[in-house]
This record gives sequence, structure tokens and C-alpha cells, in this order.
Amino acid sequence: MVLSIAPKDWRHDIVQYMKTTNGSHTQQVRRRFQYYVIRDEVLFCIGSDDLLMKCLGKKEQLVAMTEVHEGICGAYQAGIKRR
Repeated sequence: MVLSIAPKDWRHDIVQYMKTTNGSHTQQVRRRFQYYVIRDEVLFCIGSDDLLMKCLGKKEQLVAMTEVHEGICGAYQAGIKRR
């Protein structure tokens, strides 16, 4: 795996666990990270409906939220326009 994430990133511990699954981890750690998977060098979380959700870092989160709120899903203003 070539996936590299900065140590301060919240995903760092998960990726390190996935890279070193040597069995020395506690049951609590295994239970915490059992719903994560790495596919094509990208970390995903497995949802309750088995849907893979991409895990984003801080910068990626900001870009995604900006695209959603300023893009096609922009501010809903129907109430104001109907007056």
C-alpha cells in the first residue's frame, strides 16, 4: 500500500492499523476500525447499509462542502422568491 496520510490527519491511525494487522492490537482497536476498508489507495468507511463512504481529510472536506453548498445543491430560496 502506498497510501500516505499526514500524522495529524484523523485517518492516520486507521491507515496504520490497516497496514500493520499483525494481531497485536487490542479488541477495542479492532472493533473501532472494523468498518473501514482501503480500495484503490483510498480509505472508505462501510455504512450500515453496506455503502462505501469516502473518508475525507480537512482540505477535501472543505472542498466537498463548498461544492455542495455553492453548486447544484445551493441555498434553497423558494420561500423568499414566492412572496
